[in-house]
Amino acid sequence: MNTSLPAICTDLRNVPPIPAIAAKLLTLLSDENVSMHAVAELLGSDTALTARLLHEANSARYGRPGSRREVRGSIDLVGLDRTRQLVVLHATAGYVGSPSNLELYCCWRHSLATAVMADRIAEASGSFTKIAFTAGILHDIGRLGLMMAFPRHYMEAVRGGNGRSLDLLDFERAEFGMDHAEAGRFLAETWNLPLEFRVVAERHHAAAGAELDLLRIVHGACQLADMLGFGVVPPPAESDVRRVLDGLPAGIGEKIADTAEELRADVEERMSAVL
Repeated sequence: MNTSLPAICTDLRNVPPIPAIAAKLLTLLSDENVSMHAVAELLGSDTALTARLLHEANSARYGRPGSRREVRGSIDLVGLDRTRQLVVLHATAGYVGSPSNLELYCCWRHSLATAVMADRIAEASGSFTKIAFTAGILHDIGRLGLMMAFPRHYMEAVRGGNGRSLDLLDFERAEFGMDHAEAGRFLAETWNLPLEFRVVAERHHAAAGAELDLLRIVHGACQLADMLGFGVVPPPAESDVRRVLDGLPAGIGEKIADTAEELRADVEERMSAVL
């Protein structure tokens, strides 16, 4: 594929953006001091989001199914954390692949597993619990964008990686003039997403430092998702889940799981619960 970088950017701009109301809600919900009234007012202005929230609030898991008919009470019932999950799942629904498109489906599944794992790490650390899930879902928007803008060529690049996940960035740069992390930053800026999500989209393969911040959480979650079998390409042979967990600061990894099998089962259960 021989396409100039400006042309690549033009094609990426044509990738359907996440819904405007959802993007505004993601910005609003990233504020720890968010006003419930403001969330309810904005969410209630989107018919599809309102329907999804009401469907959730009226599900059997909250009791009294069919009794909720207004937005604010539904948010109070399901909680802000679940509301955030519903918003980000709605925002990215257009990029969800079906099993018939294996690469797109695997990319979405990887994003969801990373989100669940990031939420798990944040929960264990008591830090970034409000936005870790959202950051995990959005970390690979560049890859989803490249897949949608250049479906045939990107699938060939993925298959050409032959399971060598560390080489995939090189394949992407050679084929498209940018890798999916750079594409992620471009799309996050184009869509006016909050700064922390732009940083995660761009640097989730290059996190460094001893301090546990949002980027480090998503970086570890992305690695673990790959190693547990939720990757776009097969994990490297030297995968060591325990090493990644033990590399998290302050003994956080010890609070998460004892074995890879336990962790994978936990991730699968949580993925099923959020959909």
